[in-house]
Amino acid sequence: MPDLFKSTVPPAPAPAGQDARILSGLRNRLFDTSRRNRLLYYRPNRRFVELTTASMPLNGQRVAPERLLTYPAFARQLSSMKDLHLEKLLHFDDHPYLQGQLNTVRLQAESDEREYGFSQLRLVITFIHWHHGKGDTQERVQSPLLLLPVKLQRSKGIPRDPFTLMPTDTTAVINPVLAHWWQELYGISLPESIALDKTRPEELFLVLQQKIAAAQPGILLHYRDQPPIETLRHTALQTRERYQQGRRSPATADTVAEAGALHWEMDACNLVLGNFNYKKMSLVSDYHQVADRGIMHPVFQTLFSTAPRGPAPAPVPHTPRDWYHVIAADPTQTNAILHGRNGHSYIIQGPPGTGKSQTITNLVADYLARGKTVLFVCEKRAALDVVYHRLQQNGLAELCCYIHDSQADKKDFIKDLKTVYDDFLRHKMDLTHITLRRKIAQEHLQRQLQLLENYHARQRSTHAAAGIPTRQLISTLLRLQEHIPAIETGQADLPSYRHWLASGDTLQALSQALEQNGAHPALARHPFRNLGKALVQSEQPLTLMENISGLVQNTMAHIAGIIARYHIPPDYTEKLTDLITLVKHAAVLEPLATSHNLQLVNKDSKAARRFEKAWRQHRRLQKARKQAAAANQHWQHRLSPDEVQRAIAVASKHEGRFFRFLSRDWRQLKKQLQGAYDFSAHPLPPAFSAILQQLQQEYEAEALAQQHRYALQEQYGTDNIRTLHTALEALRRRQDDAPTAYLLQHPAAAGLVSQLGRLNHHLHELELRLQQCLYDYEHKSLRQAQEELDAIIRQAASLRPLLPALRAFAEVPAPLQDLVRQQALSAPQTEAALAQATLQQLFNEHPDFAAATDHDLQQAVKEIAHTYQHLLQLNSDYIRARQRQQFLQHYTLSHTAASQLDTAQKQQKKIYAEGRRLLEHEMSKTMRFKSIREMASLESGAVLKDIKPVWLMSPLSVSDSLPLDTALFDVVIFDEASQIPLEEGIPALFRAAQTIIVGDEKQMPPASFFHAGHTDPDDLDAPENGNGEALPGMDAESLLAQGARQLHSTMLCWHYRSRHESLISYSNHAFYGAALLTVPDRSVPQPHPAATEIPEPGAGAQTAQQLLQGGISFHYLPNSIYEERSNLQEAQYIACMVKQLLLDAVQDSIGIVAFSQEQQGAINAAIATLAAEDRAFEAALENARNRTTAGQYNGLFVKNLENVQGDERDIIIISICYGHNRQGKMGMNFGPINRQGGEKRLNVIFSRARKHMAVVSSIRHSHITNTHNAGARYFRLFLHYAEMAGAGRMQEAQQLLDSLPPPGKKAPSRSTASGNITTQQVKAALQAAGYTVDEAVGQSSFRCTLAVKRQAADTHYCLGILVDDEQHYAQNNLVEQYYQRPAVLQSFGWRIAGVYAKDWLADRHKVLSRLLALLQDKH
Repeated sequence: MPDLFKSTVPPAPAPAGQDARILSGLRNRLFDTSRRNRLLYYRPNRRFVELTTASMPLNGQRVAPERLLTYPAFARQLSSMKDLHLEKLLHFDDHPYLQGQLNTVRLQAESDEREYGFSQLRLVITFIHWHHGKGDTQERVQSPLLLLPVKLQRSKGIPRDPFTLMPTDTTAVINPVLAHWWQELYGISLPESIALDKTRPEELFLVLQQKIAAAQPGILLHYRDQPPIETLRHTALQTRERYQQGRRSPATADTVAEAGALHWEMDACNLVLGNFNYKKMSLVSDYHQVADRGIMHPVFQTLFSTAPRGPAPAPVPHTPRDWYHVIAADPTQTNAILHGRNGHSYIIQGPPGTGKSQTITNLVADYLARGKTVLFVCEKRAALDVVYHRLQQNGLAELCCYIHDSQADKKDFIKDLKTVYDDFLRHKMDLTHITLRRKIAQEHLQRQLQLLENYHARQRSTHAAAGIPTRQLISTLLRLQEHIPAIETGQADLPSYRHWLASGDTLQALSQALEQNGAHPALARHPFRNLGKALVQSEQPLTLMENISGLVQNTMAHIAGIIARYHIPPDYTEKLTDLITLVKHAAVLEPLATSHNLQLVNKDSKAARRFEKAWRQHRRLQKARKQAAAANQHWQHRLSPDEVQRAIAVASKHEGRFFRFLSRDWRQLKKQLQGAYDFSAHPLPPAFSAILQQLQQEYEAEALAQQHRYALQEQYGTDNIRTLHTALEALRRRQDDAPTAYLLQHPAAAGLVSQLGRLNHHLHELELRLQQCLYDYEHKSLRQAQEELDAIIRQAASLRPLLPALRAFAEVPAPLQDLVRQQALSAPQTEAALAQATLQQLFNEHPDFAAATDHDLQQAVKEIAHTYQHLLQLNSDYIRARQRQQFLQHYTLSHTAASQLDTAQKQQKKIYAEGRRLLEHEMSKTMRFKSIREMASLESGAVLKDIKPVWLMSPLSVSDSLPLDTALFDVVIFDEASQIPLEEGIPALFRAAQTIIVGDEKQMPPASFFHAGHTDPDDLDAPENGNGEALPGMDAESLLAQGARQLHSTMLCWHYRSRHESLISYSNHAFYGAALLTVPDRSVPQPHPAATEIPEPGAGAQTAQQLLQGGISFHYLPNSIYEERSNLQEAQYIACMVKQLLLDAVQDSIGIVAFSQEQQGAINAAIATLAAEDRAFEAALENARNRTTAGQYNGLFVKNLENVQGDERDIIIISICYGHNRQGKMGMNFGPINRQGGEKRLNVIFSRARKHMAVVSSIRHSHITNTHNAGARYFRLFLHYAEMAGAGRMQEAQQLLDSLPPPGKKAPSRSTASGNITTQQVKAALQAAGYTVDEAVGQSSFRCTLAVKRQAADTHYCLGILVDDEQHYAQNNLVEQYYQRPAVLQSFGWRIAGVYAKDWLADRHKVLSRLLALLQDKH
C-alpha cells in the first residue's frame, strides 16, 4: 500500500526572503495539528453533546432509525431553520449527564458571545472518517465535515429545564481546518460551504467522491445515511456507565474500525453539538494572499526589522483649536491622540483604568474630522462594546460598522446601512453653520485660557527686579509678613529684591556679627554705619583712620575760619557738596580776582563795555591779518621782512626795463622768487613787485594785530586775552548760578574768591580723605562729618571683630547699603521691605495681574468647563456634518450629467453610481445578502467608506469580512493588544497605511483561548518553512510585545476607574513606578487591630457587607485546606458572600477571580449548590449573570487570572486559593505566578475593581518565603498591602508602596506641601478654627493639598483645598491644572476650594472666611 502522505505532499517552496519566511512562520503558528484539535481529531468529551447517542432509549425496546436524531431524519427541519425541542427528542432519564452537559455547552457559547462577539456553537451534521497516511496505516481519523450554526436556549421548567436547538442559518460550513489540511496533504480542494435548502449532503458526497478519486486513486469514499442501532446503544450504555463511575469522557466507538486504510466514510448519522473554533482559517487565507500577491507593507517591515529603532518623531504642536475631542480628555490622552497626526505608527501604553476607550474614541473622532477612515480591532467583545458605546453616546455610531460575525451580523449590517443611508439623504446638516459655531466656541475658550495663561505665566516668570519667579516672591512675603516694616522713604526708592538675593547672606552675617558684639542688629543704629569702603578694606584701618582724622580736623578748622570771616551763609556750607561747589566756582573766578577783573563778568558794567570794544578791535585786526595771509598762500618759502624790503627795491628798479636781464641783482631776485613762489598757480604769472608788496602788507597787518594784543593783555593783566574772554563768556552764562552770583555780589568778592580759590586744593584733599573714611560723605555737613568721625573713633576698639562682616558689606550694591545704613531694619525686615517693594513694582507694571483674584480665575474655569463641554458636542456635530456632506457631494456627482464633468470626475461618477446601485439592491432584499467582504470589495466599497468610515471588529472578523487591501483604511487601531497573538494581529495590519497599537506591556500575554502553544508528540507534521534560522518576532507572544520593540510609544497616566485609590495603588507603585495619577480618597480608613479572621465558610453571609465599607477588605480563613489546586472553604465562603450580596439587592456589579481553573470550578460549584437550595438566590443569580448596563454586558462572572484581563466590575472578589494542606504544610509553587512574567498576571487580577476588592485568603504574607521569584515576591507584598489597607493602617501601607518603585525611580515626594508656606498658614488657620486638617492626601503624585474634617473622628473629608504650590506652577497644561484636576476630584465626591497665595497675601481674612463658609455649609 503506497504511503499517500509522502507521495502527495509537495516540497516546501524556498523562501522568497526574510519577510516571506516571517509570514510563513506566523501563518504556521495559527495551526493546531495536535490531537487536541477536535476539528481534526474528534473525540467525545464533556464539551460536546452526542445528540444521536442521547436520542437512543436504553429501556431495551427496538428503535426505528427515523426516531433517532440524525440529519437524514431531521434534514427538513434543519434546512428550514425550524427549532428542535430536545426534551421531546432526547431521553434525559436514560442519560442523566445530558442536562448538565447541554447547560455546559450553552454557557460556553454564551460566554464566547459575550467575550468575543460571536458564538462558536455548531451542530455537526456529517463526519468524515479518513486516514491521514502516517504511522499506523490502520489508524482512522474522525473529523467534523459539515457544521451548522445553531443556538441553544434553556427555559425554566419542571421537573427539568427544557432545551431548544435553533438553527440560525441554512448554510453549513465545511470544516475549514479539514479543508486546508486536505489541500496541504492530498491536493483536495473543498468548497467553503453548502446551502442545505439547496444542496443535500448526498450531493456533496458525490462531489467529494470524485475529488478524492481524482486526487488519490484507490481511495473509496462511502456514505452512511442509516445509523448503526446496536453500536449506538452500546456506546450510550458505556457513556452512562462512565458517567456513573465519575469518568470525564463519554464512550466512543469507531464504527468503521474494520475498514481498510483506503476506505473512507462520510457519516450523516451522528449529530454532535459543541463549540468549535475554526475562524482562524480566514487568517490563514490572508497570509496566503499576502504571500501570493507579494504585498509589501512598511509597518510590517518596521515591526520585524532588525535595525535599531529610529529617533522619535517630533511632537505635533497644538492648541485647543486643533482638538476634535468628543469626550473630555486629559493631557496624556490628548498627547496620545495628536501622535497620530504625523502619520507614524506608534504604541499607546494604557495601564488599567487610564481611559483607553476614551482615548480611542477621541482618536477615532480625530481621524474622522480629518476625513480619514478607521479600522478598530480588538480581541474581546467587551472592549469593542465599550468603544462603540462611547461613539454611540457622542452621536458617531451612525458612522460605525460593528461586525462580530460576518454571517450572523450580515442582516443587521444591511438593516443599519439602509437606515443610515436613508437618513443621510433625508436629513442634511449645515456644515458651514456648525463650523462657524465651533470657531466661536474655540475663540471663547482660547480667551478664557489666555487669562489663565497670563496669570500662570506671570506667576512663573522672573521679573528683572525680583530675580526669582513671582510665586516665590509672594511666598517670601507670606513667610516674612510679620516682619514687613513701615519704611520712611517711599517704596519706589527702595532697592529691588534682586539685590537681596545677591547680598542677603552678607546682611544676615553683618546683623549676626553686630549682635554677637553686643550691638543692635540694625547697622543703622551703630556708628560704623558711616564707615567708608576704603577704610574697612584697609589692612590697617585704625592707623588710617587716625591719620585721616588729624588731617580732616585741621582742614575743616581752616575752612570754618574762612566761613566765619566772610560770613558765608549756610546755604553754601550746610553740606560738604555745597561747599565744594562754592569752592569750585571760586576757583574759576580766582584768575579774575587776581587780575582785578571781576567787574568784567557783568557785561552791563562800563569796564565790561570797554573791554568788549577793545575785544572787537582785536578781532578786526586778527581778521585783517588772516585775510592778508590768505592772499599769500602760493608762497612756498616766505622771505623775511628785510628781504622783502630789498627785493621790492630791486624789482622797482629793473622790472620795467628791457635789458633787465643784464642786471646781476635782477637775475638773483628772479632766481630767488622762482624758488620761493609758485607762479604756476596763476594763469598769468604776476609781477614780482605785486607778490612782494602783498607779502609786505601781511607783515604789516600782523605787526599791528600783535601790538594791539600786547596792549590789551597788559591792560587787563592777563597772558592770553582770548582765554580771558572765553572765561568771561563762560562765567556770564553761569552768573545766574547761585554760587557764582553770591561770589560776585559779595562785598569782599575779590578777597573771598581768592581765599576760596586757594582752598580748592585743600578741599580736594579733604574730599579724598573723607571718601576713605565716611560713607556718603558728600551729603553731610562739616559738623556732621566731624561728629561721625568722632563717633567712629570712640568705637574704634570694636572695629576689629566686625571687620570681616563690614568688608563684605562694603561690596553690597550702593542702593542696598543706603537702605541698611539709613533705616534701622533687621535682616528679615530688610528682606521683607525689598520683596514688598518689588512686588508692588511688578503690580504697577502689570495691573491686570495685580487685579486678578481667585474669583476671576474660577469664573474663567467655569467658562472653560462650559465651553469645552459645548465644544465636545460641536466636534461631534462637525464630524457628522462633514461626513454627510462628503457623501452628498459624491451622491450628487453620481447624478450629474457626464458633459459637466472632467475625466477624473467621470470615472468617480461611474464607480459611485455602480456602488450605489449595488448597495441599494442589497438594501432592498430581505434575505440572501451578498457577503460583507463582497460588498466591501466591489464598487459599493466606495459608498461604504462615505457612510461607514469606522469599522469595529475582532482580528478574526476582519479577515473573515474584509478584503485584503492596504488602502482599505487610513489607520488600524488595535486595543488590548497584549491579548492579540502576533499571528492574529498582522493580517488586519495589512488593511491600513498606519497602525496604532493600544495596550499595556505590564498586562498578560494572550490567554490560551484559541491558542495552541503546547506541543504534542502526535502532532500532524505541517510542511516546514525556512531553514531553522531565528526570525525576528517569532518569540513575541502578542502584537503589543513585538510593536513595543520597534515602535515609539506614549503613555496614558490618569487613572479613573478605581473609586478608592487603594484599589490601584499597589499596581501603580509595583508595576508602573508610581507614574499613574490616581484620585485621592475622600474617605478616611478607620484603623482596626487585625485582619478579619473567618472561622468557617458560612460566615460569608455576615461579612458580605464589610467589603462595601472601603476599597480593600482582607478576609483571612486560617482553617482552610488547599488540595488538588483548589480551596473548597474559600469557594464556599465566597459563594455565601455572593448570595448575601445578591439577596441584599446590592446594585454594584460583581466579578470573582480565582488563581486557578480548578478554584474557578470550585467557586462555580459552590454557587450552584447554594442556588439549587434557594430559588430566590437562583433567580437573583440568573439576573446578575445576564445583567447589562447601558447596553453593555456587566454581569456576574467567575473567572481565573488567565482570562479575566479586560474585565472590570464594581466589586471584585479574589480567591487566593493557595494555602496549607491537611498536614499543615505549604508549598511555594504558585502556578503561573512562578513563571517568567508572572507579575503581569498579578497586575491584571489586582486592577479589576472599580469600587471594592475583597481578598479572600487562607494565607498571610508571612507564609510566603519564596522571595527570590519575582512573581512570588510581588504576590507576598500584595498580601501584605491588602492586609494593611484592609485594616485601615494606611501609613504602613504607604510605606510599603514607597518601597516598591523599581531602581532608578522614586516614589512621589510627600514633602512638597509641607514646605509650602501658604499651605502651612492655611492649615494653621483652619486648625485654629477647630478643624482637623491633613496634608498631601493621596497615594500618587496627584494629591489634595489639604483635606479638612469637621471632627477628628469623621470618616470622610468635608472639604479639599488645592493650593497653588510648586507643583501647581510646574504644570504646563492649564486645562488640566485649573479645570480637569478639580473636576476629577469633584466627580469622586470631593468638595473642592482653591487657595491662591496672592489672594492669601492680599487678604487672608477674606480667603479664610470663604473656606469657613464652605465648611459650615453641610450640603
